[in-house]
Amino acid sequence: MKFQTMQQVYIQSDVLNVEAPIGEIGYVVDIDRDSDRAQRYCIRVPSQKKWFWMPECDLCSAEEWLDVAASMAIEGALVERALDTKDEEGFRAAVQWRRGCR
Repeated sequence: MKFQTMQQVYIQSDVLNVEAPIGEIGYVVDIDRDSDRAQRYCIRVPSQKKWFWMPECDLCSAEEWLDVAASMAIEGALVERALDTKDEEGFRAAVQWRRGCR
C-alpha cells in the first residue's frame, strides 16, 4: 500500500468518475485491503465535506505534489524573468534547469 491512514493526499485525477474534486487536498480515512477492489482508499475532502472511494492511481502524496508545484513556480519565475529582460542565456539556463528537474 502506498498511503497510510490520516495521510494527506492530492487528488490528481478521477478515472472512475466518482465526482471527486480534482486539485484538492484530502486525507486517507480508510483503506480497503481486499485485493479485488479497485477503489482502495476512502478519502475525506474537508473543502467539500464529502468522502470518496478512490483508486491509488488518482492520488499522490501531498509532499510530492508540493515539490512539483514549487518546481513549476520556480520554473515560471525563471522563464518570465528571462523573457522580461530579453536575456537569452538566462532563458537557456531556465530551460536546462527545467530538464534537470523532471
